Amino acid sequence: MSARRAAAVLPLLLLAAPAGAFGTNAPPADLPERANFNAPRITFNAPRITFNEPSINFNAPHVTFNDERLTDEGKAFAPQPAAAPAPPAPEPLAEGLAVTEEAGGVRYTLSADILFDFDAATLRPKAREALAALSADARRRFPAATFLVEGHTDGKGSDAYNQALSERRAESVKAFLTDAENVPASGIETTGLGESRPAAPNDTPDGADDPEGRQKNRRVEILVRPTS
Repeated sequence: MSARRAAAVLPLLLLAAPAGAFGTNAPPADLPERANFNAPRITFNAPRITFNEPSINFNAPHVTFNDERLTDEGKAFAPQPAAAPAPPAPEPLAEGLAVTEEAGGVRYTLSADILFDFDAATLRPKAREALAALSADARRRFPAATFLVEGHTDGKGSDAYNQALSERRAESVKAFLTDAENVPASGIETTGLGESRPAAPNDTPDGADDPEGRQKNRRVEILVRPTS
């Protein structure tokens, strides 16, 4: 209730109060009818209260981690730089063709099962695609280069037979490079290695035949070196 309203209501309350309600200060009951009562004017002055909420600002300090100034324990909690993404694996040049860089040049390995039919030295259609991709990659790497073509076989058959087969297969590859890819014949050397340099065992540890190992051994490797 406001102070102004309380001051207006109080005289009415005093007039309506029963006799004796105010103790000895109450007016006597035998007062004349025209008696006037002047109730004091009561004023309530409530203090004005104002809440001034301070403006609060949170200033977060800028934190910098200097690896040179942190202890080993501090470095464990410091933010680590994101690892660089691994480079994507190179796309294969052609089916059955593997490329390996080595000192002094690049070695191309082709599966004999892609190059030739069983017990044959005639190139298959897929072999021509692989050899064309090989030639294009070698030209991109080396403006001028020499080619060493090595024929390999698995362990099936006699040593003499496999030696001759590996030589015929190396010569077939050379013929394709010179005829179809215009590689100078003088820059291509061929050799047949037969079964003398297997890339994998021809047999399992218990002496049984290992078809997967023999497949890896039937191959042609071409070492390309740049010429000065």
